[in-house]
Amino acid sequence: MARQAVQRKTGARALRSIMEKVLLQAKYECPGTAVQTVVITGAVVRGESTYVTLSGPTKKDECDTNTVEPK
Repeated sequence: MARQAVQRKTGARALRSIMEKVLLQAKYECPGTAVQTVVITGAVVRGESTYVTLSGPTKKDECDTNTVEPK
């Protein structure tokens, strides 16, 4: 993420823009569900993968198939 921000040459604004883009889908899919954590890796930032969500103990988790139950 830092490399992408440096390439944009806009300082902290670049970091914010990158994070907003990476979290956009989760921002709309996860509210109101049991999701407690959204895991973002380098592959997610590069567009090679999707985020992973971790949820707490609930009866039903509605945040699509990206959800991983904690052990």
